Amino acid sequence: AADLGFGEMAPPDGAFYMYARVDDILDRAGLATSGQWCDQVLEATGVALAPGDDFDSVDGSRSVRLSLAVGSDRTAEAIDRILDFMG
Repeated sequence: AADLGFGEMAPPDGAFYMYARVDDILDRAGLATSGQWCDQVLEATGVALAPGDDFDSVDGSRSVRLSLAVGSDRTAEAIDRILDFMG
């Protein structure tokens, strides 16, 4: 997650997803919400991230959720695609 530039991460507590802040990424991209960034990532990479405001209506607009339930190989591929997109 650090390689992706994600900020503070919620503890997994046995879940199959990663929930992380993306403030720095949004600021560098000039975007207001994680939903905007998720749309860009999906269009450019085919990787679907869920905007945090789907899970936290108060502070979620600058967070994302990535499912890890697809297995380590597919998760690694998704992360590589996101890293390529971010340059």
